[in-house]
Amino acid sequence: MKYKGVIFSIILLLFTVIIISLLGKTENTTNVANGKMQGTITVWAWGGWAQHLEDIAPIFEERNPGININVNNQGVEQVYQRLTTGLASGQSSQLPDIVQMEEQRLPIYNNNFPNRFVDLTEFGFDQYADDLPEAKVAALSNEEGNLIGLPGDIGPVGLFYRKDVFEDANVDPQSIKTWDDYIDAGKTIKDETGIDMLGFMANDDISLYKILLQQQGSFYFNENGEITAESLESKKAFQLMSELFHSGIAANVTNWDGRIASLQNGQVATVPGAVWWSRSLMQQVTNSKGNWRVMKLPEFKEGNTNAAADGGSNFVIPNASDKQKTAYEFIKFATTDLESLTSLVENYFMFPAYTPLYEEEIFKEGNAYFGNQKVLQLFAEISEEVPNVNYTSDYLRANITYSDELASMMLQNKNPEEALQAVLKKLQSSTGRESSEED
Repeated sequence: MKYKGVIFSIILLLFTVIIISLLGKTENTTNVANGKMQGTITVWAWGGWAQHLEDIAPIFEERNPGININVNNQGVEQVYQRLTTGLASGQSSQLPDIVQMEEQRLPIYNNNFPNRFVDLTEFGFDQYADDLPEAKVAALSNEEGNLIGLPGDIGPVGLFYRKDVFEDANVDPQSIKTWDDYIDAGKTIKDETGIDMLGFMANDDISLYKILLQQQGSFYFNENGEITAESLESKKAFQLMSELFHSGIAANVTNWDGRIASLQNGQVATVPGAVWWSRSLMQQVTNSKGNWRVMKLPEFKEGNTNAAADGGSNFVIPNASDKQKTAYEFIKFATTDLESLTSLVENYFMFPAYTPLYEEEIFKEGNAYFGNQKVLQLFAEISEEVPNVNYTSDYLRANITYSDELASMMLQNKNPEEALQAVLKKLQSSTGRESSEED
């Protein structure tokens, strides 16, 4: 994780909120759907979604003469910095008609810039709520329960593993029901083959911690916005992170490139990760094609949940846009049209949140890289079981705080409970929130 970009985002958000309060600028928050399609709309997006929107724009334009789609493909942090500046200025000319946004960022912007994004129930998008995973609906809804984002993708998490390595060590993947089983299997694989069970970025492996929290139905904050650092779920997740690192089954990798290199070199047997890891493996770890498989995550205790998500983005329409109807229809087309979404999966191996797609043929096909396993079908099943998360407007602060204390626990041998106490004190000070465990 790049701290500088995240820290800059926090500072910029705080600074611009102060500006707004001093200037007293307001923006029209009752701009309703007018039913008219018109002109050119501008989209700010990044990565696979930006490329996909560029791909399908001509199709939408052909079906809707007189409409032009301008996709501005840029970096993630650039999108947020420009969006923050535009919202703070109160000048509609500085804002696009559509913005891609990670779901953990949505409550931050909605809190700091309230009522600045279109309530999509005005366009009737609430009729699609039953066609989305419950966790995605929760992430797209504001405090009033209205949808303010259109669904992009979701990142259901599974356990990628090397079938050939497991066979060489005589370990049956189906015997791994719990994380204790996973550690035991890792020790056997290490003894029999010399291969580590997983790659571990001790200085920045916050994604795995979030996965371990969410699969227990918890996160940084509970449904009331209280800090969960003292909860049993947090303690279990911190303790497991420590055990994974210190049990002798983890390869210490320093960054993303090091993690990929460890997979290319056959140094690591598993990856607990989101569906987008499929694309990374297929594109960057080509020398082990056919040897990888995927299964559900181990559980903390057999019979508990093993579903979680890592990542996922959506689209919002600023109230400042004077082409809200056109913007809505284009993104609705991009995120709910089955043909469009099929091309998104085929070309960029992204995982749409629109569940009717899961019944299409592409989700029933085997994947040659994974030994013809029906990988998408498995992740579709997982996505329906992902627990809801309350990110809150303090997500970025919590993410940095937990990440710092995890690194201290790994690299400085800090006791897990001591590290969590440090998290609690820092977050209470920086956010003013209370602990979920206080009387």
